[in-house]
Amino acid sequence: MATITDAVSLTIEEKIVPTIFEALWGLDPIYPMFSRSWENVKNTGIGRGWQILKTFSTGVAGGAKFQSVAGSDVVSGDHYNVYGTPQSFQGIDETSNVGFHQAAVSLIEHRGNFYLPHQMMRSDQLNSSIGSVVAQNLSGVADLLAQQETSLFYSSSATTGQLAVIVNTSGAMSDAVAPVTTPTAVMVLDLSSATDATGRVHRFRQGMLVDFYDSTGVTKRNTGFSVAVDNIDPIDNKVYFRRVDNATFQVATTLGGGVTYGGAGGDNDIIVIKDSVNQTPKCLESWIADGSTVTSWFGIDVRQYGQYKSYVPSAISAALTENVLNKHVAKFFESFPGKKLDCFLTTMGVINGFLDNIDSGVQAASAVASGRNRYDRNGQALTVEAGWEALRYRFASRPIDIFTSTYCNSGTLYAGRFKNGAVTRYVPPPIPGAKVDSRFGQEVEFIAPIGQAGGYQGIFKIAHSSAGQTTNFLEAPFLRQWNVMPKQANFMKLGTITEVLG
Repeated sequence: MATITDAVSLTIEEKIVPTIFEALWGLDPIYPMFSRSWENVKNTGIGRGWQILKTFSTGVAGGAKFQSVAGSDVVSGDHYNVYGTPQSFQGIDETSNVGFHQAAVSLIEHRGNFYLPHQMMRSDQLNSSIGSVVAQNLSGVADLLAQQETSLFYSSSATTGQLAVIVNTSGAMSDAVAPVTTPTAVMVLDLSSATDATGRVHRFRQGMLVDFYDSTGVTKRNTGFSVAVDNIDPIDNKVYFRRVDNATFQVATTLGGGVTYGGAGGDNDIIVIKDSVNQTPKCLESWIADGSTVTSWFGIDVRQYGQYKSYVPSAISAALTENVLNKHVAKFFESFPGKKLDCFLTTMGVINGFLDNIDSGVQAASAVASGRNRYDRNGQALTVEAGWEALRYRFASRPIDIFTSTYCNSGTLYAGRFKNGAVTRYVPPPIPGAKVDSRFGQEVEFIAPIGQAGGYQGIFKIAHSSAGQTTNFLEAPFLRQWNVMPKQANFMKLGTITEVLG
């Protein structure tokens, strides 16, 4: 059996990620753009949590009417004037004032811990050490936080925080086979077919702990045991889940609620971050309130106040074309004059299908003109270069940037106002005495130093067993409270777009 010392000997030198936010940049192109604020966070009372409150005004004020400039009637004699009914200004009951709506969202707490044995601490001091084991573990924790945060932002559910949905358990889940170690403890989720399962393989990372729940997030399937992500196969779009205690975890295993994944009992089950079901920060889907799937924009019912709605047309059910995109962008600007779309957020498969349509002549007037939109000829001989360098989109002189993410829901294009502080990340003031670490950023607070002096690197304390015994481990418990909120309520979402990949 391998020892802790053996594990240390396998470490290799690697540059540490300076902060969790730089790790975010490595995962996704747009999520780290969100600004951060220490303001507008209010405590609404014990038991109700910390809330972000934003007030919006709506409607018009006063009263006005049109009439002749000649003034009121005059009853005239030869030597005098008698005035008729004078013109009047609006009375109180003929005017209005603006109304106010308040949007609110509670901060969510992201709580964690990690452990290091004394042996690893000592190995960092050796002259022959090839790299800092402590630094590597801190970097790994930063990666975990960034991974969890980004995955939840792109969740397809506005409430449960699901990373994937097992639409058809018998089609999506299978038993692991060799060369997987202890295959009887591993089940495999196949995300390659949207009819069997939905989600993105990159939302999972080796070592992440997850839970399986029914579609409502009420009935837990992995009762009494923990499940970790064992392996990721990005080419085949498969995720391997291992029961941590290596006991049996196969499609015939009876899970919570009496279901198995060999039949249809667990259809539409969801996979979430461990101990986090229905307790997640606001995600992109929760911002897009169309009045049907999502009816509330941060507490404002968009069915009663339509100016806060987002535009979600019916399914595209085909690869995206320029004509289709143009007409939906036009509908957005026609519906919400003065509002902005500065980014498209989608997948590489959607963009590839869009480019494929341009090349195939779908958007051309005739087959002869096929692909002409790709090239500038300027009266000269055409130089052909395969592939593409940049894709730009403009609508009536309005530039809209295009970003792709491997975390974004498949076959989906989101459009909204994202850049230049249009989305704010809110965090509360720091806890006095808590310590921050530059590798994580200012909002991650290590609580071990509170009420005590020092400690190893200032963030660790001695770990004790459940019986209160001192162990050979140090622990670094930490937490952060935050949430994100857009300034503009109006977004656009195009769904069920056919992707072109592979």
